[in-house]
Amino acid sequence: MGVALGWGIGRVPGRGGGPDADGGRRPAPAAQGGYNAGQGGGPADSGSKARPGEVRAKPSRERLEMLAAGFRNKSVRHGRVAQINLTTEITELSVEEIAAVTGLMAAEKMGWETTELLLARWAMLDPKAALAFALGHEELSGNVMIMESIMGELAKTDPPAAKAALAQLGERQQDFSERTIVRQLLEKKNIRTALAWARELENNDAETEVLLSWSESDPLAAAAELMPGRESHQRAAAAIAEMLINKDRALFETWAKRLADPGQQAAARHVALTADANTDPKAAALAAAEWLATGPEAVARAGNLPAHIIQRWLWSGEGHAQVAAWAAGLPPPAHAPPRSIT
Repeated sequence: MGVALGWGIGRVPGRGGGPDADGGRRPAPAAQGGYNAGQGGGPADSGSKARPGEVRAKPSRERLEMLAAGFRNKSVRHGRVAQINLTTEITELSVEEIAAVTGLMAAEKMGWETTELLLARWAMLDPKAALAFALGHEELSGNVMIMESIMGELAKTDPPAAKAALAQLGERQQDFSERTIVRQLLEKKNIRTALAWARELENNDAETEVLLSWSESDPLAAAAELMPGRESHQRAAAAIAEMLINKDRALFETWAKRLADPGQQAAARHVALTADANTDPKAAALAAAEWLATGPEAVARAGNLPAHIIQRWLWSGEGHAQVAAWAAGLPPPAHAPPRSIT
């Protein structure tokens, strides 16, 4: 006998130095510095540092054409190994070579997959130059993934410059890039700055991501930033509730009672009742019935909570008749067909 009811998206590191045009060895590109390293707006790294006393000459036209010809005959579509090999070859180029070869290939409108890999590496070495190049080519500037990657690299070294560049992007590219910039601030532990920027940019997804991240380290601080009437903050309220319940149930109850937004209240209570069902399903069932009777906000937020309670309650050894009687007494779920108990 069963119960049937209506509640029913990497980078590959370089392999050391590659051969230079004169047959010597060129050191591998150094890692790019951080935003606080005072790097300004120039290239973060030449991609191929000269040895003491050595003067690097500008890549010859012949070498650039040879590199471009080689890349034209290669494609990332040939498989994962081919993509790794191609990425490694690109990693061994200097920033000057990457810029020139990318320009040659883009001018001929050939090998866009390889051009995109070149541009991704260029962005790691000199994101401002890579951004300027991409903005001049519709095939590149219209690609969300490419622009998000470039903006992410720029945000690592110069967040204000990345923020200022948003106005040059299309709507979709701008939306994704805004989240990328805010995410970079989060990675640097600049949580308050990330939240301020997300709100200034009016990007709800970015703001929610900040609040979710903040709830993991300081749930009460994140809770203080919740705003009534913001539907996107319900996810954050649920995350905060989970952290507080695991930390101090009394603290959670005090906080939950102070929530002014019905949607946030419902999100928090749903988390609490789900947790209670795992330890005392009968008590959770009684509390859930009382909560669902408070109004449509609770019913709309209930989701699979009744089904979860039923499952836990039956597993605890409770008789089917009592569980079925409880389920039959619940208000109908939102936007669902009539419930039946068999």
